[in-house]
Amino acid sequence: MIKCFICGAKNEDGASYCKNCGVSFKANVLRPPETPQSGNLFGDAPGPQETYNETYQHYASKKEPGSATASLLLGILAVVLCVLNYFGVYFVHIAGTFLGAIAVTLSRLGLKIRDGKAIFGLVFGIIAIILGVVAFIIGAIAGVLNAAGQI
Repeated sequence: MIKCFICGAKNEDGASYCKNCGVSFKANVLRPPETPQSGNLFGDAPGPQETYNETYQHYASKKEPGSATASLLLGILAVVLCVLNYFGVYFVHIAGTFLGAIAVTLSRLGLKIRDGKAIFGLVFGIIAIILGVVAFIIGAIAGVLNAAGQI
């Protein structure tokens, strides 16, 4: 078996080209460097010699500036909008539900670095989604009962 020096794929003995990336195995082509190098041309991604764990640590160590704070603020705003629906400001729960989903998504970026704001953003986002769905269900039931003349 020949291991490709570009992508690491295993190829049959005597193969002229890599079956995965197509690089030539002939002697007149570029060979891998003697010492393993990490990173790409831009220096922001791990190289092919790094393991999955090293790759995860590389990206987890990069702080997402503001994603945890944005998650927290959007989560709080989402809960407020969903609660306003229960006090007679109708249809704002739709915006609150969407903001809750955005807060949950942003909190995932902050959870990689174990930021407390991201955890609270996740909790508020989930609460907003639940409140928004419940408000939608209540509104749908009220609409059906109103159409049937029972309200």
